Amino acid sequence: MFEFFTEVSVIAAVVATVVAMVLGMIWHSQTLFGKEWMKLVGLNMKEAQKSAGAAMMYGVLHTFVVVYCIGILLAIAAPLTVQEALVWGLLSWFAFAGHVLLNDVIWARKPIKLFVINAGYSLLMTEIVILVYWFLPM
Repeated sequence: MFEFFTEVSVIAAVVATVVAMVLGMIWHSQTLFGKEWMKLVGLNMKEAQKSAGAAMMYGVLHTFVVVYCIGILLAIAAPLTVQEALVWGLLSWFAFAGHVLLNDVIWARKPIKLFVINAGYSLLMTEIVILVYWFLPM
């Protein structure tokens, strides 16, 4: 059962983490969704910059853990084609992340725009991480 932990390439996990972080920086840039996201969560640029260093450190650690877990789950699922892997990613994303983000809209009455921004990044990141694992040896 625990052999799946060793089946994930640390190199692939690091590459996928870097790709996910770059995607996050682009996604949340002022050019794309950053301004709207900050408005929706009640942040301004000055407040965000105060805690940017710590947030980035925790973000990298959190992203690595998530990426490594995706690698483990992908090794367990063992899809035979890239299409199967991406469908598995979509279903896993909805089961583990999508419903939590949607609950914020339903129960916490968070704006649907915030859901779209957060869910879009989360789903795209999940699928790109799967592609990194698919094309780099596990």
